Order: sequence, then C-alpha cells, then structure tokens
Amino acid sequence: MKKQNNTISKRWQAAAYGVAFLLIMMAGCDSMTSFDHSVTKQLENQTMLNSQFSSTIADNYIATVLPGNGFSSSARLIANNDNIFGSLDENYLKAVKWTIASNGDISEPVYLGELPEPWHELDQHVHGINNKGDIVVGWAGRSGHVPGWVWTNGEMKLLPEPDDATKVWPLYVSGEGLIVGTIDTYVGEYERSGAVWFPPYDTAPILLPVVEDYNITSARAIDSHGKVLGWARASGIPDILVHWQIDSEGNILSGPDKIDGIEDILFIGANQSLDIVGSIKPVERPYLFKSDSGQKIELGLLEGDHSGYAVAINQRKQDGSVQIVGRASRESTNDRFAVLWSVDASNSVTGPVDLGLPDRMQISTRPPRFLEFISAIANSISNKNWVAGTSTREDGKEFATIWLPDQDEASPPPGDLTASFDYSCSNSATCTFTDTSTGDDIVNRDWDPELNNSDQITFTKAGEHTVTLTVSDSDGNSASASETINCRSHPRHGIRCS
Repeated sequence: MKKQNNTISKRWQAAAYGVAFLLIMMAGCDSMTSFDHSVTKQLENQTMLNSQFSSTIADNYIATVLPGNGFSSSARLIANNDNIFGSLDENYLKAVKWTIASNGDISEPVYLGELPEPWHELDQHVHGINNKGDIVVGWAGRSGHVPGWVWTNGEMKLLPEPDDATKVWPLYVSGEGLIVGTIDTYVGEYERSGAVWFPPYDTAPILLPVVEDYNITSARAIDSHGKVLGWARASGIPDILVHWQIDSEGNILSGPDKIDGIEDILFIGANQSLDIVGSIKPVERPYLFKSDSGQKIELGLLEGDHSGYAVAINQRKQDGSVQIVGRASRESTNDRFAVLWSVDASNSVTGPVDLGLPDRMQISTRPPRFLEFISAIANSISNKNWVAGTSTREDGKEFATIWLPDQDEASPPPGDLTASFDYSCSNSATCTFTDTSTGDDIVNRDWDPELNNSDQITFTKAGEHTVTLTVSDSDGNSASASETINCRSHPRHGIRCS
C-alpha cells in the first residue's frame, strides 16, 4: 500500500508540474505576464524617511520593475512625494509618471501630455524635477530644432525661447520653480549659453553671459539665493566650473566667475545645496564637489576593472550626509552596474554599493521568455534614498526600475524616537509640512510655529524662518528636528519660500 501511495503521489506531482508549465505557456502568449507591481514588503516597516537616513546605507536594495504596458521603458527621476518620471518607447519616447501608493502598489504609467505640432511626435526626453515633484522639465527630439518643455499644474507646454534659438535644454528646477539650462543659438556663428526661466514660464528666459574663450557655457543648478552653477568648455583646454549671481527680477549681478579647485570634469548632477557630482575626465572616476567649502571628494569604484561616474545626489540630511547614485562599467565586458555611495559631514565615503538587478520572473514577454537582467543604471535618488533607473535584459530590452532599501537592514533599532519632517512650498508663501517622525508610541507632536489647516504655515515676511517639530512618547522621551525656510520678496509674486 505504501508503494502504491507513493506512485499516486508522484503522478499527482507530475500532473501539478504539467499544469504549472501549461499556465506559464499560456501566460507567455500574452504581451506581458501577470505581475503584482508593488513594493508592499519593502514599505511595511518603512521608518527611515528624509533626514533620518544618515550616512549608514543598507547593504541590500530590492529592485522592482515598473509597469510598462509591454514597451521598453526608463525611470529617469524620482521625487520626494514618491512619484517617478520617465519614458515609454511607444513608436517614440513619451514622458510618463508612475506613483507609489501608501500601501506599496505602483500605478500604471500615466502620460504627461502632448506637445503641439510639429513637435507632437518627437521623443520626449525627461531631465529635471523640483523637490515636490510637480514641476518636470525636458526637451523634444535630438536633431533639428529642439524645443524645451515644462510639465506644471498637470500640463505640458513649450518653454519660451529666443528667436535665434536652435536647441533648448532645460536641465534643473529649483525649489522656487526657477529652471536653468542651456540654449544653442546661431547668428553668424554657433554659441551655447546658460539660461534661466522664471515661473509661470510665459516670458523668454534670461541668457547668462558666456565665458570668454569658451564657446560652450551651460547652467546646471541654482539655489534659493540666485546663485547659478555651470561649466564652460572649449576645444584644447580643460573644462572649468563657473557661477553667476542673479536677483529675483532676473538681473545678472555678477559672473561668470571661475570656481577654483576643480577642472577637467563632467558636471552631471547637483542638489539644492549646490553639491555637485559627476566624473573626472578622461579616466571616468566619480566625484563629489561641495561648492560651499570647495572640497572635491573622489567616491571610489567597485572592485575590479571598473570605471564610472556619479549622476545624481539628494539633499543634505540633518547630520550633514548626502547619498549619491551613479553607474559603474566593467571595462573588460562593458557590463553596467547601478551603484550608491554615502558621504558624511566629515567627507568619509561609504560604498559604492551595488544595487543589484531585478529578478527575471518580475516581468517576461514572449518571445523570448524568462531572460535574465544583465545590467542596470541609476538615474535619480530621493531624500528617502529611493533610487530610480533602468535595467537591461539579455535581449537588450530596457525596463524602468526602482530600488528600495531592505528595511530589515536599514531600520533603526526598535524603540528609537526620532523627529523628522518633509516640507514643500511650491513657489508660494504657504508651505506644507509632513511629519515623518518614528517611534514606538508617539503621543504628542508640537510645531513651532504652529501649523494652520493642520499641515501648513503661511509666511508674511522675507528672510529665514526656523520651523521646529518636537515629538514625545509615552515614556517621556522627546526628540526635535528643525528646518530653515528661506523666503524672498518678489516684485510680481510677493513672498516666495523654499
């Protein structure tokens, strides 16, 4: 009897395998297999947000492929409000947005909009975003006349440009909504200069003075005080880092002025503190440059025959640390790796950490089926240290990907009480605050000054304003966190804060 039961069991097991295989084959006949696009497991114990995430970074990240409707896709930007922006390759690149809900579910991609003719079917390249994630910039096409665009108030529209412009490249959006970038012009001779657009983006940008003896000048970042950073390039001489100073009315107060201590570099990304990341030329070594202190820090590479560069950096945390993402390439095979570094206030570097690849079963098309992911690049990092980028499969198809830290490794010890909060001012005098404090039993939250409408403060004067949150638990423990809000008086728009 025992032998007979084992035989029956094996038959049932074989039948079960057969059914499973049939289901896989049936799923393969669709354009995409069924997959639960969510990051619920990573978010269940999500306790480290924004300023709490210090220079200690998780050893393991979990890669999740975003929904893509069967098209090749790329995640280019990740905002602090958990929106992800990128593109789908649907005959041409279309700019899209994904949203991660509080329960971890990831939305299907939503198109940002269409540009007017004749640019309505040009590739929509996504490049810059503000902290809140409600202003996105990019450009359309690569050759011919290249217009720049801005997505704001849920709509996409063209950015104004000078009459002699041939290519417009908006690259960066400040907390106040100022956009900086580069404009190519041709009036008898070619010239590339930095540009600044002011909201509501209805008037032509101001063009920044070019650097003498350099035919390419690019604006790459701007802070809340009107300091613009960029670089200049010319054939046969090293690239240099430069800055300008503008006021709230668009008047150029000074510049371009060379910044000493950093030359022959690629300036790729920056944060609101004007910390800069990129690559040292020509050997492709990633670096961080702190513009306020003039310190250049080399970030290091993965072990082996690697080169690489840093592409994006988040805001400085309360402990002075920043996190940086980039990509490394193995020179012998040209394999690419998405990597993460952290640099603390004393400039000690942790990493690089290889973020890893998605599991091949996350997404599969037929033909072919169940191909491995072989490489990845990281494009953006939020203040929560969530990373957005692209993973490439064996057949060359690309998939938008996000990486979230393994919370079991990244979370602070149970019982810790930590105060923290996010805020966004969205080009107005009213700022919205979100409490992100953590602790086992928080019983009280005190804001100074007090919030109106439960989560907002409206500032009536220009200058620096300190906002403090103090939390306490049932055991009598307390913790505080503070942020400085910078408010400026604008002649047309009144008080604007960041």
